[in-house]
This record gives sequence, C-alpha cells and structure tokens, in this order.
Amino acid sequence: MINNFMFTKLATSFFVDFDKSLLNDLPEILHSYGDAQPDARSAHWMTYSKPTTSSYLEHGQISFTGFTHFFLPKFTNDVFDRLNSVLGNKIPWDKTRLRLIRTRGYVLPHTDEVRHTCINIGLLNSDSAETHFGRTNQQSDFEPPMDTNKFICQDGDVYLLNVKTVHAVYPIRDCDRYLITYPFSRDYTSILNLIKTHHDTLPTTGR
Repeated sequence: MINNFMFTKLATSFFVDFDKSLLNDLPEILHSYGDAQPDARSAHWMTYSKPTTSSYLEHGQISFTGFTHFFLPKFTNDVFDRLNSVLGNKIPWDKTRLRLIRTRGYVLPHTDEVRHTCINIGLLNSDSAETHFGRTNQQSDFEPPMDTNKFICQDGDVYLLNVKTVHAVYPIRDCDRYLITYPFSRDYTSILNLIKTHHDTLPTTGR
C-alpha cells in the first residue's frame, strides 16, 4: 500500500440509501473559524463563512451537518453496518459522531478546525471536485504552479484523510457535492495502523 501521509483510499463500492430531500429544509448557521460551534445534536448545516482575503479563485463553501444520529437514525445505522463489514467491527466506532459534508465550488487551502483525521465516503456528486493536499504542508503549495497530491473521489469511495495538513477542494463541475464524514481526534498514522491491523491488504493510493 502506498501511503503519502495525507490520504489513503480504503475501499470502494460503499453505498447506502440516501434521500437528499431530507436535507432540503435544514437551517443554515454561518460559522467563522475559531468561533464556538453550534450544538452538534441539532439538525442544521454549519457553513463556514467566506473569508475576506482575496484569491485567484472565487471562494465556494463547505458545510457540515450536526450529528446525523439525532435526525437521520436509519441512515446512520446503515452507514455503520457497512463500516463494520468493510473496515472491521473492532474499530471503536461512535455512532453519535457521524456527519455529512456539502461542498460548493472552491474550498480554499486550510487545515481542519477540530479534527485531526477523518474518514470521508463519497455519497452524491463526489466526482464533481478534486481534493488537493500540499506536498510540503504549506499554503504556498497552492499558488501557481501548484505542488500538491490530489485525488478525485467517486461515489462509494472511502478515504482516510490527514486533515491537519493543508488541503483544498477544486471544482470540476457546478453542483453540490455530498460526503459522509467520520472524525477522529487521533493522528492519521495511528488510525491508519489501527485499520491495517484488521486488514492484510488495502487499495493503493496515487501520489
């Protein structure tokens, strides 16, 4: 398995029933990096406010739901049934920590506010954007000409991401993109080693 310490593809064909209309009426809460976050037990989209700094690309948006366990219980149970079968039931999953992500357009280079590592699963329109990680973990990696590792997630793909390294999302086509996400407070290498303990082989990742 190739590991570039930024992302690893863990699995493919991870599909669960999902009705996007269930998300249509969720209230939206604007959030600035570093501010107190809304109660994750409530049903909402927490959308990061657009920064005031200039960029050579127009800023898009990234949004997180509250914990789906509280307002999409069947969906949450279906996801964890699949996680247990794909990645192993010995990993100490916590059903109350699952969220959904929605991205729109260009998400500027950043490190995650709270999370160290996460598992992202392509849910809907996953291939409408390309994810980039800076090779030297610097904002300057994203200035033309870019020096990044990158991948395009397909619906049903499962990735482990080191979100304490600088990363960004670049749009390929104009639509909302939905991902399932599960956060870890532990570092990327320890989570990857935990997963490898229960699996002799994993799909490789490109650099």
